[in-house]
Amino acid sequence: MQLRIIGTPAEVDTVVAAIESVLDVISVSAPYPCRRDRAAARVRVYVEVASREPH
Repeated sequence: MQLRIIGTPAEVDTVVAAIESVLDVISVSAPYPCRRDRAAARVRVYVEVASREPH
């Protein structure tokens, strides 16, 4: 599964860390500037995840 996270760099880092606590993170892309929101310094990253097997 692939997720797109949009926010400030600090927000994106926080959300990726939270996702890592519940899903297996396979990869995280480099941050890309948001095309429509450059003035707000928002970025987007793509996170590939896999669900964890239940214990």
